[in-house]
Amino acid sequence: MFRRANLDTTNDKLALNVDITLTLTADTTGSNITINGVTGINYTYTAVSKTLVLSQNGGVISSAEVKAITEAVP
Repeated sequence: MFRRANLDTTNDKLALNVDITLTLTADTTGSNITINGVTGINYTYTAVSKTLVLSQNGGVISSAEVKAITEAVP
């Protein structure tokens, strides 16, 4: 879970070092994206709970892949 002081969910966006930007006021999903070299990532963002869930196609995200993904968040 990412937490940032003074998070403004109306105006802030989450950039994942890929060609998507999540607007934090709307639910959104995506599949089979690559984040910082980690392939096959699916994501679901739920605005009401402010929850972003990442999963990997057909497998478990390893600790090294989690590290690479978190390093992609500016």
